[in-house]
Order: sequence, then C-alpha cells, then structure tokens
Amino acid sequence: MIVDGRLSEQVRDLFGTSSLEEAVDHALREVLCRDARSREVEALARMEGLDLSDEQVMARCWRQ
Repeated sequence: MIVDGRLSEQVRDLFGTSSLEEAVDHALREVLCRDARSREVEALARMEGLDLSDEQVMARCWRQ
C-alpha cells in the first residue's frame, strides 16, 4: 500500500497519533461514527422508530 507521506503526517497531527496505523484506525472509526450519526439524523427526520407523535407516550413525558 502506498500512502501519501504529507497527508498521513497531517492526519497524525490532527488526531494526535504517533503512528500511521493509529491514524488509520482512528480515521476509520471516525468514518463509522459519521455514518452512524448520519443514519440517526435520517431516522429523526423521518420520525422512524420514535414515539414522539404518540400523544399517550408524550403525555407521560411532561411534568404536570
């Protein structure tokens, strides 16, 4: 595998890692987290799997 030395150095500096392997692992975890956040935002936008539109559920959420 050929890796751009300048790019890997920038990524190591950004993540505060000392090796290319650490930087790549961190970057891959960041990609997975970004994807998970994106899927959650989509689910919220579609109200998918949420009870926020259920009046009975929401009535129990507020203090009276």
